[in-house]
Amino acid sequence: MSEEDLPSPEELLTYGEDLLLRWQEHDLLDSIEMRGNRRMRTRAGVAYLVSRRIELNPRLLAQNPEMVHECFAHELAHIVVYARHEKKARAHGKEWRSLMRQVGFEPEAVHYMDVSAFRTRRRSPRRRRLWA
Repeated sequence: MSEEDLPSPEELLTYGEDLLLRWQEHDLLDSIEMRGNRRMRTRAGVAYLVSRRIELNPRLLAQNPEMVHECFAHELAHIVVYARHEKKARAHGKEWRSLMRQVGFEPEAVHYMDVSAFRTRRRSPRRRRLWA
């Protein structure tokens, strides 16, 4: 699947509205922002809790389109937990796990998608010669 075939940010936000209603977080409906981030390499997504922005990795999700909604729900659940508890709740704690189960996803802290195509070898720093 290509990146263009993935749900658009607007489509994911519509899906997110349904999740927020199921989680009884009506007040968050208009404050969530969604973007794709092609610079991500191995992570599927990230949630910026204070600004309520979600960024997903379109390159990785184009290879795993069945994971798009789960990844979006994963990040949105982080925002909901933060809105309810701020820093008092753990990132993948019981509150987050409960939200994921409520919408039919197994609460996984990490994804298991193949990222080998996105890994790049990092150059090791050049060693200085001690003697010229």
